[in-house]
Amino acid sequence: MHAPERPAAAFWEKCLKYQKDSDCREFAKLGARIRDNRIDCHMPVQESNLIISNVNGKEIKARMRNHWIKVYSAPGN
Repeated sequence: MHAPERPAAAFWEKCLKYQKDSDCREFAKLGARIRDNRIDCHMPVQESNLIISNVNGKEIKARMRNHWIKVYSAPGN
């Protein structure tokens, strides 16, 4: 039988044991509100290198939530 899924918030308490709010890449933008939105820290929306459209000669990459749960560095690092 499939185990019931837990809400994402159930995992956040575990995050806070090992990570300070200021460690999160979204902290500069969200401040202490990051505690209410850990999904953007551990499953950020990123450009896809697999889904690319060409619109009027311009390449556009789809933006999707990454489902690899980990600690991400700030963009450009």
